[in-house]
Amino acid sequence: MTTASLFAEPATPERKPVVLGAPGHQMAARLAQQGFAFDALPHPGLDGVPLTWEKARQYNVIMLSGLGAANADMTLAGHNRETLATLRRFLEAGGGILFFPEFGQIVAHKPPQDEFLKPLGLTPLFDEQVFDSDSAMPDSALYPMPYALAGQVFPSPVTAGVKNLWYPVPTGRPGAQLHTIPFVADGSWTVAVKGAKSSHTKRGPLQEACTEPGSYASEVPLVAVREVGKGRIVYIASVIQYLYSSAAVHSLGSVALDKGLRGVPSDGYRLVENALTWLAEPSLAQGEPGGAAGNPALLRNPSLPDPAAPPTPPFDWSGPASFRASHPASVGSIGARTTFSSGKADPGQWVEAAKAQGLDYLVFLEEFASLTAEEFEALREECRRLTTSEFTAIPGFTIDDEVGHHYFYFGVGLPYPDKKFLSADGTVFVSRNSALADPYAKGQLAMTTLDYAYSLAGFKLTAGTYLHAQSGVPFSNFFCDWNAFAVVTLRNGTVVEDNLRGYLECADFGNGPLPVVLNLLDDPAGLAATRWRTVLRLPENGGDLIAGKLGKETRIADYFSLWHLYPDNPNAIYVSEGPAIESWVYAGGRDYAYRDLFIWPNYRWKIRGRVTSDAGLREVCVYDGDQLFRRFLLDGEKEYTCELDITHDKQHNLLLVATDTAGRRAVGGEHWDRNHRNQECMCGDRNNQLSYGSVYRKDGLNLTSLGGYQALATPNKRLDIRRLNPAAVFKNDPTIGAGKAFDGGAGGDAAVYAQAILLDAQGKEILPPSVSDSRRLLHTGDVNIGEGRWQWYFTDNIRVGTVWDTLWKTRPAEDYVVTRRASAFPPDPDSPLSVVLWRLRFRLLRDLPNNGFLLVSASPSQSADWVLRSSDGSVNAGRWEQSAGSNPRALVRPFGRGAYLAMLNSPLGGMAVVPLTDGMMARLALPTREGARISLAAAASPQKKDEDTEATLLMLGIPRTTEYTRQFPAMSNEVVERFMRDFGLLDGTPAYAVEARSGQVTDRRYILAVDGAGEQCFSGTLEGKLISSLPIAVSNLHDRWSACLYDRGLKKARPLGVFENTAWATIILADSADLFVGHPLTCDHPELFVQVTQTGDAQWTVEVHNPTDAAVKTTLRVNPRFDPLAAKEVPAGTLDVPAGASVVRVF
Repeated sequence: MTTASLFAEPATPERKPVVLGAPGHQMAARLAQQGFAFDALPHPGLDGVPLTWEKARQYNVIMLSGLGAANADMTLAGHNRETLATLRRFLEAGGGILFFPEFGQIVAHKPPQDEFLKPLGLTPLFDEQVFDSDSAMPDSALYPMPYALAGQVFPSPVTAGVKNLWYPVPTGRPGAQLHTIPFVADGSWTVAVKGAKSSHTKRGPLQEACTEPGSYASEVPLVAVREVGKGRIVYIASVIQYLYSSAAVHSLGSVALDKGLRGVPSDGYRLVENALTWLAEPSLAQGEPGGAAGNPALLRNPSLPDPAAPPTPPFDWSGPASFRASHPASVGSIGARTTFSSGKADPGQWVEAAKAQGLDYLVFLEEFASLTAEEFEALREECRRLTTSEFTAIPGFTIDDEVGHHYFYFGVGLPYPDKKFLSADGTVFVSRNSALADPYAKGQLAMTTLDYAYSLAGFKLTAGTYLHAQSGVPFSNFFCDWNAFAVVTLRNGTVVEDNLRGYLECADFGNGPLPVVLNLLDDPAGLAATRWRTVLRLPENGGDLIAGKLGKETRIADYFSLWHLYPDNPNAIYVSEGPAIESWVYAGGRDYAYRDLFIWPNYRWKIRGRVTSDAGLREVCVYDGDQLFRRFLLDGEKEYTCELDITHDKQHNLLLVATDTAGRRAVGGEHWDRNHRNQECMCGDRNNQLSYGSVYRKDGLNLTSLGGYQALATPNKRLDIRRLNPAAVFKNDPTIGAGKAFDGGAGGDAAVYAQAILLDAQGKEILPPSVSDSRRLLHTGDVNIGEGRWQWYFTDNIRVGTVWDTLWKTRPAEDYVVTRRASAFPPDPDSPLSVVLWRLRFRLLRDLPNNGFLLVSASPSQSADWVLRSSDGSVNAGRWEQSAGSNPRALVRPFGRGAYLAMLNSPLGGMAVVPLTDGMMARLALPTREGARISLAAAASPQKKDEDTEATLLMLGIPRTTEYTRQFPAMSNEVVERFMRDFGLLDGTPAYAVEARSGQVTDRRYILAVDGAGEQCFSGTLEGKLISSLPIAVSNLHDRWSACLYDRGLKKARPLGVFENTAWATIILADSADLFVGHPLTCDHPELFVQVTQTGDAQWTVEVHNPTDAAVKTTLRVNPRFDPLAAKEVPAGTLDVPAGASVVRVF
């Protein structure tokens, strides 16, 4: 680059510069005032989808944050190569590129960036990290982060007016990513900004701590520019979050953009504006590339309603339900072993044998213990050679870990595991966690599988576990970092494990498992010895699935190289030893995602399954997770279609299992649904549950609750995290929370920890079981209920960390077991307080005299103020001291009904812990933030074998003060006191009146509890105005019968979930309400399913299903309290319901 061209006078633009890549609405609106327009790449950006020349040529500037991921084996995928070719052409043609590097949790993000930048003379140093001993922390920050001030800003077209630049220099890797990525550049680049003399880099293994001296001992380069062809490129070392995102403004407080630190502002915004201006000049001057109009919607706050947007119409059920057509079947076998390991044939011989059996694909699963890296590479090459448009060969292997758990992995880009993951002899996985002082400390096998499948392979593979019983695990939902489940495992034609139950349980937990059969064979002759196959139904010409794109010729290999979680519609996979699942498909919206809670067409959901069998069918069952949902008994029919007309009354996990007359089965994938008002989903790594909610204020503002990266109801599998940050429910919301800057979220808010520690008669602590079998119980738009059953310990006294790292052998508990049940309720969006209930139940396994249990501890973190109200009515309050200026002391108070402990005014808000049962004591340590302990006294604790007890606590979360929460009293004791009064938590008398015409009110402490045994409902009125939403629980109903809430004021109904014979409804009581909560129809037989679905404005369809082996005569009755059906005529007499069949009536 010549000095003359670098400092050339800027051209006068005749057209508006348009940038592909939007910086968040705040910055976009600000830059729009300078003449810029913006557009955005749709999801998933450059991951799996190429940037085409047709797209790129419409823009003057392209902003890049990394370049997506390469193949799992670090080679460039076809879409990577097309994107790089497009970008090079774009530069040559006069386009500009603003490049922010990206490197964090997936190693495969590195190759595309290297391949693009290194030929241009710049090498990002992904194995180095920038440090500066003269860093500074913001006084108050949602994301506390150290920043350093750049030392030198050189004259250049991108630094005009730039005097100072603050940039991030964390000492670790917050969010498991780098935050400033240094570089080495040749003479074709001009370095525009450098760090101070105190800045330097350190080097370390990729994705691990950097401890060795790096490339720079001082003055680390931070910004560089150059010309390429007719175009230009700018590299900024700080990652995108700090200078080109909504997070830069809201979450990160504009420190790097303009606010700065120590009284020194930052000119980051000016740097970005200059860069975009300079990058756009060539194309504006010559007239191309460019020409796109931009998207004005990117300038507005996405949380606010768009007044110009038409309302989303309800789903149209006016005609016959439209189900998507099924796709052709591709039949294959998974588990062949070649001469590369224990097998008797080479890959070519295996493929010939597979073709002779009519198979479309074959997955090799070599025995890893006898498979070298060279042999695996040879297998990969053979698979590439043997794959044609008619047949697909896929490499893979099975591998054990050091304590005998069994794993399988396969995919066309599958990498051989690094030596660091393996035992000294290279045969098994071993514990490895680079974050520990001893990386090879035992017990951390989950980090090994996470690092292999995710960090190294980028989840571009199929992974799973098998032989669970032989592994000695206490339950099948034990493992993580997988996406497939071995429903059946055969060894040389013999079934060695049939784990249908485990598959159903894993589906019920939300794992989204792909069902597969492992047919582990050494001899190709074994392919004919079993009928078990794994069958895919994929679009014949390729196309889009939820997980990504399929090529026409490569669709089978592509399918198994995608990381699946959300089910496809129609379902794309099943396993069978006989029957064929021709179609498993739904019509209607999969989720209820609507601002109005009473849109009946959007609650309706139709599911259809079609099964065939040459031998004839005996039964077709639909399971909802691990519970039977429908059972259709057949008499040898060759084909059967079942169609369910159901509702989004709760989260379902519906799976189809068909059995033929010979007892052979087909097991299908699942369909699930959710209510976006209040739901849970599984993280893609299958480690942790994530809570999510989307609610709307009266003015249309959308509030998003993500649980703050925590499961509000269902604990994580295997290791109940035992922590709740009540104020963090809205942590990631960009209006009342911190927004999302990095994985893991902001911090500083108070937390409650379930301890469940028994104090024996001598005062010694006995720790509770560490291993938890976690279950989803009921998840609806009105309540999420989950449970952790702590019944096992890890062996060998290993370090117990988190679900992401700790996995090992287990042993049963011997002293006591604990059940922690959590219930999370949707908030009132106009008064967004979060509420979670914990019920802790203890049962002794032997006589164990004790002094009670330490139930929970509470940590204030950065909370400023505390309040402790005892159950005798006395109140103490104060402010924590930063350092102890007064004598250490503790407040010990009785902590039963009427009490609470509040920790208030942290950067994210406050919380309160409220006991709903008696027998507890609270101990608050002062004067510094040491926290509090809440214990169950000995008199209330079990002492003998098989005795149990239960303690219930309510956790209240108060969001931080923003312009959207100022209708609250000050974020202090006033909110807590109002909540306590409104919900009867002080004296049992709430601030609302209830008149029950049907049902008996049994409790009004927070939950309005009603016994609905008489007429199977609550029917009555409520009057009052509450500070938060009100849960209603109507008990003594029936789990198998539909329940509804009917609002007589609105004259509208919506479906409700029922669990443990209790229907749950959560309402916002702002004045008065006349409600029905219960069963619209009942019958004489609780073993029958009674499904009530609204199918028109004044039409209801009722299905009565009999899953038993005997016909049933029952009387169907309309509930006289349910207004929509009260006037409907029901046929007199009994209803005959055949065994394994349904009878449908329309009202």
